[in-house]
Amino acid sequence: MSITSANSVFMVAVKGLFPAPIKLQGYSTDDAFMADAVVVAETLMGVDGKLSAGYVPNPTVITVTFQADSKSIALFEAVVQAMQAARDTYELSATIAIPGVSRAYACVTGFLTEYKPLPDAKKLLQPVTYKIMFESVTASAI
Repeated sequence: MSITSANSVFMVAVKGLFPAPIKLQGYSTDDAFMADAVVVAETLMGVDGKLSAGYVPNPTVITVTFQADSKSIALFEAVVQAMQAARDTYELSATIAIPGVSRAYACVTGFLTEYKPLPDAKKLLQPVTYKIMFESVTASAI
């Protein structure tokens, strides 16, 4: 089995705007989507040299990068416009299937937190990014 990301499927739903999941398409050549590292523990070292630790919940940030001509940009532009008009946020959920590693990921309670409003204009229009912060991302086998 290949570990290509070309056959991955990323579906997004937006509560109150797009309740039926929409397949994202038109990813950037070098960066389709990526998750930031998640801190799951904090530690403290006592003056006596004993290390203590505790679990801490933290969100998962996923960055999605699209080519400047991606049709999926319209979805995120609509979310931003709705947020600006309502002066409120919209909850996103997502599922990501990556057949190359036989894994699927359920992303729940997400919010669009950052976006690039337009592509950089160079010789070719450059990719644009969107960051979604999810309460949790859970992996499973497919």
